[in-house]
Amino acid sequence: ALWRGDKLLVLDEPTSMLTPQGVRDLGTMIRRLRDNGVAVVFITHKLGEATEIGERISVLKQGARVGEITPEELSKLSAEEATARIVELMFAGRPAEAEAPGAPSRRGTAVTGAPPALELEAVSLAGAEDEVRLSDVSFTVDAGEIFGIAGVDGNGQKQLAEAIAGQRHLAAGDIRLAGRSIKDRTIGQRQALGLRYVTDDRLGEGTVATFPLSLNLLLKRIGQPPFWRHGLVRSEAIEENARALVAAFDVRTPSVRTPIAKLSGGNIQKALMARELTQDPKVVIYNKPTYGLDLANMEAMRTRIRAQSARGVTAVVISNELDELLELCDRIAVMLGGRIQGIVENNGNAEARVGELMIGGRAA
Repeated sequence: ALWRGDKLLVLDEPTSMLTPQGVRDLGTMIRRLRDNGVAVVFITHKLGEATEIGERISVLKQGARVGEITPEELSKLSAEEATARIVELMFAGRPAEAEAPGAPSRRGTAVTGAPPALELEAVSLAGAEDEVRLSDVSFTVDAGEIFGIAGVDGNGQKQLAEAIAGQRHLAAGDIRLAGRSIKDRTIGQRQALGLRYVTDDRLGEGTVATFPLSLNLLLKRIGQPPFWRHGLVRSEAIEENARALVAAFDVRTPSVRTPIAKLSGGNIQKALMARELTQDPKVVIYNKPTYGLDLANMEAMRTRIRAQSARGVTAVVISNELDELLELCDRIAVMLGGRIQGIVENNGNAEARVGELMIGGRAA
């Protein structure tokens, strides 16, 4: 980006695919560029990176700058104090006891009298050396409830989603689906019980980029009838299924044979939703379901999640967009350092209480 000697570098979420050492190396490089007269705009959701790398911090909310920490102020703050100041700016300007706009107050849609749809009891993961380790994570989610998980990126949210989906083995604890332990079940067995997972990594994990849309819609059913018979592919059945899902989920594509990587991000996300929300789902784990989408596709995703909830399907929505969680969810848990810091009912001053939990406070 700098080979022509340009003096301004804009980095948008540059650490999303880096290891912790890679992040440190990037910080060193940015400081070296600064010393050589290059101005750097560093855009990030990760507050620790903002305070570590930034010399001046601006906070944006819904397209407007809502506050700034000057170099003079930042130099006097510890990392913890700077993070607390950023969160304060993020949640400023709303009366503490006012109902958050869009807060649904919709706990009544949960199915009463039924056992919890999903239970986590003291779940812990060993994890890799360079990632946050889950420790003693416990919560229950009712049938039909939309349960949100908030937190700054990198606090164990993805590891939690993958543990529930069966992609990671537990070091301790238990996961129960409708009262039945699934901690020793395979991914396929969990799917057969009605558990679905919509990953945030649409192209890297959720799909095979070079495969046609039609086959990506069946990735988790390879070899199963009626799409395969006696080991042979039934192409017409696969494409007929794809055409039905494309129509039902409004996937915009030239053809069901088009490689899925050629679709827009919004249409790839619609395809993932189509795949996961068919075949009678009971509990769906959504990791950043609207990340990177335009406003129309964001609202379409949220509308579909609400519609599923109204039919009794349970949703766990992981998002670093607090406004999204406040709009969608019945309750919101906050993750910090691989733990559940607290769980907040989505009413009254939920936004302020979630903000306090994000910087290390405790639930009231």
